Amino acid sequence: MTNIDLRARILLTLQSALIGEVTAGMQAVLVSWTEENISLRILFSSPPSLDEVETASRIETEMISHLPEFSIQIRIEEACGKPTPTVGETFAFLRSSDLA
Repeated sequence: MTNIDLRARILLTLQSALIGEVTAGMQAVLVSWTEENISLRILFSSPPSLDEVETASRIETEMISHLPEFSIQIRIEEACGKPTPTVGETFAFLRSSDLA
């Protein structure tokens, strides 16, 4: 699988996993990957509620079910200012109010 194919597969799988799961407090979802690992970082505008933590778990489970050959890690964080990707991260979701 080429790097472009892998990128498309991961991003499309994550977009599918996000359908119906984006909450009002979710500011951004970022993803990075290697040939063996996928890391998700979900940023919330305030400390995430128990329901939002459960939502993040459902997103992770959906990713695992479609990409079983990868080790998938998820981090849930409170956003501090405008969401900014770290080196190697790609936005899968960014609330439009954070674009300005």
